[in-house]
Amino acid sequence: YISSQLKYANFSISAERYIGFSLLYGISLAVVIFFVLKILNVSQIFCLLIPALVFFSFQIFMILSPLLIAERRNKVVEEVLPDALQLMAANCRSGLTPDRALFLSARPEFGPLEEEIRKVGKMAMSGVPLEKALKSMTKRISSNVLRRTIDLIIEGINKGGELANLLEQTADDIRHLKILKREIGSYVAMYAIFIFFA
Repeated sequence: YISSQLKYANFSISAERYIGFSLLYGISLAVVIFFVLKILNVSQIFCLLIPALVFFSFQIFMILSPLLIAERRNKVVEEVLPDALQLMAANCRSGLTPDRALFLSARPEFGPLEEEIRKVGKMAMSGVPLEKALKSMTKRISSNVLRRTIDLIIEGINKGGELANLLEQTADDIRHLKILKREIGSYVAMYAIFIFFA
């Protein structure tokens, strides 16, 4: 679980080292606090309870950190994905091959998605099949929207469909999905406020 979350958060450290770092620093912090409390003549119960709480709080923080960073990356990727697909479709229409069109659709304003597109583009141009290269992106970003989009693109490529049209239609569908999510969120908030006042 930690290994997958570290990949999604784009951390290069291994899960074993990360867990070791977390435990070592957690124990060190707890021991330091224990001795500080002993010097301050705090009661025995608090001398044991507070370091234990600090240790467990630190462990929870270290587990949640990659999860929160990965979630933030997912949101950024889902936000810019329609624009990236639209740009890729334009590149396909200009006569470029799918792998070249994908590589040239990487833009700095796409944030984490730019880095992933470049990785996939380099893999595809170095001889890795485009389907496999695209699938590798889902191992580094845990977005369901991205996963479904890539599955759809791979299916379109395998069945010989018009890739530019498919990309444009997918981009439009993602935009509509985002609008629907916002509407649902506003309705839920409105009902929650109504129930609270009731």
